[in-house]
Formats: sequence, structure tokens, C-alpha cells
Amino acid sequence: MYKGRFRDCERSGKTSKKSLQRNTKLDKIRTESQNESQGVHTLCPTRWTVRGEVLAAVLNNNEELMELWEWSFGVCKDTEMKARILGVQAVMTKFDFYFGCSLGIQIRRKTDNLSRTLLRTSLSSCPGKSHRTGRG
Repeated sequence: MYKGRFRDCERSGKTSKKSLQRNTKLDKIRTESQNESQGVHTLCPTRWTVRGEVLAAVLNNNEELMELWEWSFGVCKDTEMKARILGVQAVMTKFDFYFGCSLGIQIRRKTDNLSRTLLRTSLSSCPGKSHRTGRG
């Protein structure tokens, strides 16, 4: 379930960012609604330390994204993109999506923090080893 919700968030980000017109409209909707949370951004599979932020951004901008999907469906002429918009919109209205994203945010915050800590250049395994063996 969690993996599927993560993929849904990825699709949501790609669909909103794929078109400059949709991206501009989303920014306008966010400004009108005075949403001060971080904007929606696409998920980069190679950046492991920001996945929790992607999930949180989609949930924090849920109302704005739903309004964007309504607007995009009326404006878009490409049938394949209309089908994608309807699919993303349908998925985002289900409880499974909300629950999976909420759970994913909690899990990813922990793993993102762990990843950032382990990637620090100031972290060394030598002090940890001396504490473990009792030498030092």
C-alpha cells in the first residue's frame, strides 16, 4: 500500500509540473488560497533524503491540486493527459491515498533524518567503535 501511494504522489507531481500552464495555475491557486506550505515538486528517484517532503507537499496542497485537476480537465485537449488527470484525481480522493501518505510521511521523516545523519562528513566510525569496545 505504501509503495503504491508513493508512486501516486510521484504521478501527481509529474502531472502538475509537466505543463508550464498547469504549474503556473497551481502557483496562482496556492496564492489565492494563501497556502504557505511548501509547493508540490516532483520526486527524484536518486535523491533519497527528500522523499518525506514530497509526500507532505502533496498532502499539504491536496485542495489546491484537486482544484487544479478540475481546471486542467476543462482546458486540456489531449485525451491521454485527460485520462491521466482523471486517474490522479480519482486516486487522491480515496482514503487509502491519505492514509498511505500520512504513514509514509512518518516513516520517511525518520529515514530521511537517518540518511542525512549518516551522510555527514563529520561523522566517523572510529568514535563509535571505541565506545562499543570500551576503549577510548
